[in-house]
Amino acid sequence: MRATQSETTSIKLIPKETQKLIDWVNQVKEKDITAFEKARTIARRLGAHYRKDGLTEFGFWVPALGADLLQSKNIYLEVLTPQDDIDPTQPQQKIKFYRQYLPINHQGEYLWGVYEGIQAGTKKQFGSFYWLLYLDINTNEVEFLGDALAYSLPYGVYAPAEVYDLHQLHQNRADLDYFKQEQEQSDEAIPHVKPPRNILQLHIGTASSNTYLSGLTEFYRQLSEKVKNHQPLTPMEENFVSYDAVQLMPIEPNVEYQGHLDLERGFFRFEDKDLEKMNLATESIEVADSEIEITLRKPDTHNWGYDIVIFGSSAIEPSVLETLRPDELVEFIATLHNFPGNPIQVIYDVVYGHADNQALALLNECFFKSPHVRTEN
Repeated sequence: MRATQSETTSIKLIPKETQKLIDWVNQVKEKDITAFEKARTIARRLGAHYRKDGLTEFGFWVPALGADLLQSKNIYLEVLTPQDDIDPTQPQQKIKFYRQYLPINHQGEYLWGVYEGIQAGTKKQFGSFYWLLYLDINTNEVEFLGDALAYSLPYGVYAPAEVYDLHQLHQNRADLDYFKQEQEQSDEAIPHVKPPRNILQLHIGTASSNTYLSGLTEFYRQLSEKVKNHQPLTPMEENFVSYDAVQLMPIEPNVEYQGHLDLERGFFRFEDKDLEKMNLATESIEVADSEIEITLRKPDTHNWGYDIVIFGSSAIEPSVLETLRPDELVEFIATLHNFPGNPIQVIYDVVYGHADNQALALLNECFFKSPHVRTEN
């Protein structure tokens, strides 16, 4: 399925719902709790959240874009909705997108907006892509800010993120009974599972027959059937049983070849004529909704998962997804949770202390400030 231009042109900011979101943020700020607790509460509303009512909430923490530094007319939420069907298996393809520039409300160090008409991604279709763009008052260059808390980054950390319908993803997963049992066995609000004793560490790219998570899922499904039916296992298959948990790597978005935002060379490539520029007469970004063509290249980075960028850690490294859909990871997890005899847990092998220098190009320095981080002017 794909959106038509008539559908995508209906995207618009909903002022009343946006104000409700901003009022909630103000209420949190007024609570008698620590600054850390306030920030942690607000952080849960950051990113893009496709709601059950069909609206989409967007929230960004942008300490570098203080309201006193940039005029609101120079900050936009850029939304790109595919007009063609995207084939995630193709090494390279050209896809038509309808590009729209939407206003977003500035509130101190935050930007907030609630919109209708956004296309959410699902297992069967790609959703609208998005990021922020603004005019750098020092260079007069148009700059981009991605969503550090995106749920889906199918074309990497230097490309716009994708709005994704997480409600649909989770309500259809095949391991709901597993979580129900865990909840029933725990008296706490957050269920705690027993720590595993035997862990199998798997590098997705080398352990899978097709180098993707989908290959591991298919392997474990076949293995489950053989175990359930008491069929003999091959020596190779014997290596995958009797484990309490599987530890995956890589799983978080990793470094990329170019190491910086290059709209003409990355996995999500713009034509030079479609790159935004400043209008000298108005001293603002030239914006006009239009249909453009973008070249998509399937991410093919190879990494052991240690060179992460922290940015987009709520998403999945796209090079391990055959379908570029987050559902692929959930289907793998569900397969292990339903393994006959003994559910297998899944562990993410994430080492934030191994963050690569590319993280500095993707995240504002405020993300790294702590007693153990020194910044120099």
